[in-house]
Amino acid sequence: MATRIKEKEFVKKVFGKFDRRFFQKNCANCHVSTCLDCHTKEKNTILRPSTLNCLKCHNGYHIGIEYIGLCLRDRSYRYKRGIVFRNKYYLKMQEDVHYKNGLSCSKCHSMKSLISGKKSSRSCLECHKINTDIIEHKISAHIKKLECYSCHSMWVSQEYGTYIIRNYNANVLLSKGTWDKLSIEYARSIYYNKRDLFPLGVNRRGKISPIRPEYIIIYSDIKKSELQNKIISKTWKAVSPHTINRGAPVCNSCHMKRWRFLLACSEEDQDEFFIFDTKKDFAENIMFGCSKKQKILNGSFYRSEKVFDKVKTSEFIKGYLKKWDLILQGVN
Repeated sequence: MATRIKEKEFVKKVFGKFDRRFFQKNCANCHVSTCLDCHTKEKNTILRPSTLNCLKCHNGYHIGIEYIGLCLRDRSYRYKRGIVFRNKYYLKMQEDVHYKNGLSCSKCHSMKSLISGKKSSRSCLECHKINTDIIEHKISAHIKKLECYSCHSMWVSQEYGTYIIRNYNANVLLSKGTWDKLSIEYARSIYYNKRDLFPLGVNRRGKISPIRPEYIIIYSDIKKSELQNKIISKTWKAVSPHTINRGAPVCNSCHMKRWRFLLACSEEDQDEFFIFDTKKDFAENIMFGCSKKQKILNGSFYRSEKVFDKVKTSEFIKGYLKKWDLILQGVN
């Protein structure tokens, strides 16, 4: 637990050729050093970690903070308002249904499972039963191929383009209001922040899962002209957003949206990102809704076009209309 071996390997591969000590300078503070980093102590009794204790580290872009309905704001002085948590500003979003019902992190993340290297000690179906009266649950491919949280997660924070600049005196950039200080040498900012529905890929379990950039890194070094706005990583990660709620997006949120599977590889398909012309912003072009020349750390992209063939079948059309009929009944 907390050895950060995979993180070190990633940093070494991405930043090692520019700065061999990048991890020590910018990332080492997230290591767990003592038991009391997670647990609290009351006289001679060590207590279980509380949700707020977990969020000491699992905030910002790290999965966790969204559980209580917070999402990191854009880095600019004009957004320095809202909810403050650990010196960061957050938007109020829809929290996880488990949090609303009083479940702490430890209910699904036991110390025993974390020590053994497992991310969770429980699966969804250990507590919940599949209701086969629900239209989406009647489709066997949904049950067999999708993680439950692919449909029941409402949103996740997504950084499309993470700027890392080495200017040897990060304080110079802080006055601009759009940069975060990583260390005395480095500062960080974001090209575009998205905080709603997310793309889908395939995780290590072979199931369709939410994915997000982790990270698409644009690196600059003020002392080296060849290292200006250079994309050094196009890496994604399968994640489990902690934004579970009842209900799910309608059928066309997946089956008619090519960007959700990173299959939008032509300009006319890039409806979600049409406002960006990355040719002008970076040393090379990148299409955020296209998986070409990108990779996933813990899975793969969903490259099958069959998901779009479903919209042409009578079964899909009937299910789609029935779904909307139910939605309209709920409105009336």
